[in-house]
Formats: sequence, C-alpha cells, structure tokens
Amino acid sequence: MNKTQSPYLADVLIQVPALREALARFDSQLLETLTDDIREGRFDRIILTGMGASFYALYPTWVYLTRCGLPVLWVDTAELLHYARNQITPGTLIWIVSQSGRSAEVVSLLEVLREVQPLVVLGTTNDLSSPLGEVIRDSPARSVLLPIDAEPETTVSTRTYMNTLALCQLGARAMCGEDLGPARGALETAMDAMALYLDDWEKQLEVIGSRVGEPGQLVLIGRGSSLASVYCGALILGEAGRSPAIGMPAGQFRHGPLEMCAPDVTVLLFAGPPETRQLNQRLAKDIAECGARTFWLGPENPGVPELPMPLAEGIGQPLAETLPVQLLTVHLAQQAGLVPGVFKYIGKVTEEE
Repeated sequence: MNKTQSPYLADVLIQVPALREALARFDSQLLETLTDDIREGRFDRIILTGMGASFYALYPTWVYLTRCGLPVLWVDTAELLHYARNQITPGTLIWIVSQSGRSAEVVSLLEVLREVQPLVVLGTTNDLSSPLGEVIRDSPARSVLLPIDAEPETTVSTRTYMNTLALCQLGARAMCGEDLGPARGALETAMDAMALYLDDWEKQLEVIGSRVGEPGQLVLIGRGSSLASVYCGALILGEAGRSPAIGMPAGQFRHGPLEMCAPDVTVLLFAGPPETRQLNQRLAKDIAECGARTFWLGPENPGVPELPMPLAEGIGQPLAETLPVQLLTVHLAQQAGLVPGVFKYIGKVTEEE
C-alpha cells in the first residue's frame, strides 16, 4: 500500500497548520462573557459532555476547571441522558462538544434541554448548521458557541480532535479570567515540536513500528490531562488501527490489572504532568519487571524503552501525546493489510444509540 494514499494519514499530517489557523481565529471574548457568572457563583454546576473523541478531548478541561475549585462534572452524553439527567438544572452551565453536532445522543440531549432549560448552553461543534449549532443560534441570550474551526473530515477524527483539545482548554481559561498569553505560548511551543515531528513522519513511523511490532494485548495508561491521550488513544487504536486496546488511569492499573503483565502485553505509559511523573516512572519500572513490554512516552524516561514523541508541557502536552498513537494506528493497520482510518461498520457520524 502506498502510505500517502490514506486520507486518514493525510489528515494526521496537516493537523498542525489546521490548528494554527483555528487558534488565529479563536476569540476569547466569546467565553469571557461567562467570567462574571463564574466569579459570582451563578452556576450551581458545570457539566462537560460529549461522545467518543469529543468527550475525551474534554478531560484536560475538566482537570483545569476542577483545580480552579469549580463544581464540574465530566459525563458522557449517553450516561447523562439515561442515568444523570437530574444533574441538569436551571442553574447549570452545560458544555456540549460534538464534532458533527448531530450525533444521536446529542440530538436527544437537545430535546431534554428544551424542557429543563439550563442557565447557559455552551456548544463546541464543527458544523454550525447542525442541530447543536442551530440551538446556539436560536437562543443567543443563553447560549455561547465555541467553533472547532477545522476543515471537514471523512475518516477518523484527527484535526477536529486536536482543535477541540486545544480550544476547549483555552476556552476554560478565558471563562475563568486567566491571562491567555502563557497558554498560547505553550501551544506555540507544542505546535513547533509537533510540526518537526510530522515533517519526519516516515522515520517516526518506522521507529514506532519496529519497536512495537506485534503488540499482543495493548494497554494505555496515564494521569491527569494525559488521560485524554489514554482514552482517545484506545479509541482510535480500535477505530483506525483495528487493534483492541484498554485505556485506564495509571493509579487504577495497580489495583488488579498489574496481574495481566506478561510478554504478550504491551503497555504505553504517558509521562504526563510533572506533579505525578515520579509515580509514573516507578510504575513503568514495576510493569517492566513484571514482564510486560513497556514503552514510555514523554520526558524524564525512567530507563525503559520509549516511543518517540514531540516534547511539550502544560496545555500542549496532550496534543503532542496524540501523534505517536496516531502513527501507531497506521502501523497496526498496515501490519494487518488494511488502509488505516477507513470505516467498515460505522460512518463519520453516529446516528443511532
């Protein structure tokens, strides 16, 4: 297979310029309208919700808002609809993220919101003509739109995920009245590193493929904002690479799954934020000693094999962590004789629960 014939790989390779364009259009004033509401405690809770990659992209935003002391829930839209609907109140800020704006669960949630009418609906979508986009346009007094601003995709989410990951983190900081200069600077540093990494993508892919080979059982673990990379990584390994993978918090891995370590198990461990990196370093050594093939992704390698990735810290780290997993999906699909990112059973938009 000619690697350049894959639309999915082509999308992976243009993520950085797409993100630069979206960041150039990002208008923080759209979110600053919520700053006074947050400072005055007008929201009884903030709910972050979505499905698939859109949901996982919200995890670093949940981490940030939680550390700001805000009452924030991170719950996928299906569970919110069927088991946590009573969490939506007239005093709620609900932030709905959906690349298409028309996924089945999101459409059902919009029907619920017509009855409950939360204080504010914040919508993040790439399709302004979608049902989510229409709700925002039709209710300007209690709605805010944060567009993803990416060119449409036809395969597994790449640019839309990356833009969502960056813009939601920036948006949360704008809502909380933070000076965005340092965050934008961290994103610029990350994008520069990511661009260099993708400029040499064939070498990166070769190194990743030669080191991982046939991974057997795949497990991804991390902490903090890196859980976006863990959960979305497991998602796309199955979706684009057709290789089942487990994603879980690193702390949970010691509570049972450590017993699964064996030579036919491959563990990808993200270094993650500095405050918990030492815990991850110790865990990486323990996993390797228990016999699993262990790969470190990030700085301060504790002495185990690593997978190459662009180095970034802070707000840019979960973006940089995404790239080696995307290239791993390409390797695994090619290994199976498949074109990566081509849908077999589903489509770009999930229209049925």
